Amino acid sequence: MYGGGRMGAGIAHAFLTAGSTVTVVESSDAASHAAHDSVRDIEKPLVDELVHAERTEFAAEA
Repeated sequence: MYGGGRMGAGIAHAFLTAGSTVTVVESSDAASHAAHDSVRDIEKPLVDELVHAERTEFAAEA
């Protein structure tokens, strides 16, 4: 994917959650790091929610 701005980060995230490998091409290291952070910022609330759900499920099984 070329460009990891707002839309590119969202598209990258969608493909990552579908199990695809994603490569985002940017024009500079700074832009590359910003794109990585954007995808991570989308993912963090979802990861936190999944961790909470797994902990709740694990506690229920115990």
